[in-house]
Amino acid sequence: MKITGSWQIAHLSESQRFVLYAGAYLEASRSVCLRMRAEDTENTWPNAAVTMMLAAHAVELFLKGVIHSRDPKALAKIHRIDQLAETYYGLFPEEEFAFDVPFQGDYPGFSEDEIATLKKEEPIPSILFRYPVKSSGVEWQGVHGFEAQGFLELIAELRDVFSRISDRI
Repeated sequence: MKITGSWQIAHLSESQRFVLYAGAYLEASRSVCLRMRAEDTENTWPNAAVTMMLAAHAVELFLKGVIHSRDPKALAKIHRIDQLAETYYGLFPEEEFAFDVPFQGDYPGFSEDEIATLKKEEPIPSILFRYPVKSSGVEWQGVHGFEAQGFLELIAELRDVFSRISDRI
C-alpha cells in the first residue's frame, strides 16, 4: 500500500503549492484528452467539458500561485481568468514572464462599456465546463465544441509555460 498525503507539501510556500496543483490539474486534463483522442467511445462532450474545466482551473491556479509569489495580497477572491491575467501582466511585465493566457473572452468590435456588460454575464470557464446546465432548467448560452488534438497542443504549450515561469519565481 502506498499512502500519500498533504504532509508531503506542507513545507512548501503557498505559491509553490498553487503551482503544483496547477500542474496536477493540467496533467489530469491531458490524460482525459489523450483517452478521447485514442478511443472513439471516450470522445464525448462530458469528457471534453471535463478536459476544458481541468485545464481552465489549472490556468487559474497557476496564475494565483505566480501572482502570490510577488504580491500575496493581490489575489483577494478572484476566480476570473481575465482579472487574474490583468493582475499577472501588471506584476510580471518582464519579457521572460510573457504568457498568452488562454480562457479569456475576446470581444472584437465591442466598446469598453459593452465588454464590461458582457463580462458580467460570462461564466467562469471552470464553472461553465463543470456543470451540464447553468442551473436547474437553465441551459448555458452558446454552442461549445472541442477537438482533442488541438487541445493537446494547447496543453503542451501550457506545460512549457508553467515550467518556464515557475523556474523563474
